[in-house]
Amino acid sequence: MTPLVEISKISKGYSLEKYNEYIDKVLDKTLEVLQIPDKQKREIRAPRISDDGNRKEKILRISYPIGSDIYPDSQQKDFNPSEEQRSRLAKEIVQIPKESNISPNVIEIVEWKGTVYNLFDKRGKIVSEGDDKLERVLKEYTDSKISIYVNSQELLLTFNGVVPNSEIVLVEGSDAPLALEFDIERDISDSNKEELAYELENRLLTRMNIEDVEGENFKNSTIWIRSGKPSIYRYSGVSGEPI
Repeated sequence: MTPLVEISKISKGYSLEKYNEYIDKVLDKTLEVLQIPDKQKREIRAPRISDDGNRKEKILRISYPIGSDIYPDSQQKDFNPSEEQRSRLAKEIVQIPKESNISPNVIEIVEWKGTVYNLFDKRGKIVSEGDDKLERVLKEYTDSKISIYVNSQELLLTFNGVVPNSEIVLVEGSDAPLALEFDIERDISDSNKEELAYELENRLLTRMNIEDVEGENFKNSTIWIRSGKPSIYRYSGVSGEPI
């Protein structure tokens, strides 16, 4: 599983390169302090430039799953960071140098339990565009929210409307060319999450196949199925103290 780090709002005049340098340092601290065994897995998402970025709360959000078998190749069977680790992480993040138009005033650490997370490419099964299995499955989850994040205008046009009732968001930059997040507040079984991930991946792969999109360009694309409510811990972006 890849920890996801993003900032909710950034005002005009920021440098994407400087943003990525800052988030890289945040990720380094996250992997170190939370003792995440796979140091190579990380995901950065940069929002679009916002005209009102200076008037909005800027949140640095670090999201990751917790529980058993999160990192199956590790000797660490359970991944459940302690409050001491989260507090230390927040205090170390505020010490990282950054530009004023990037600097967040709130740090959120978001922990999800019982999620399904997949990396995908074009090696999966390709179903017919006319297959309505996904529509039938999604009828059971009308209370869900589906967000698709893409990092180019071309991908926005390619995937817009592919998944029913989804919101597609163009971001300034992202390690994942395509990232789908499925959120539902009620708990659903692991088998249902796996089914959702499978059907959603097939729908995206089908569009990639129709548009003749090269699978190599999508090897870091992700699907994250999340149910229930996450635990959210908020800290001051200035002091690192809980708020």
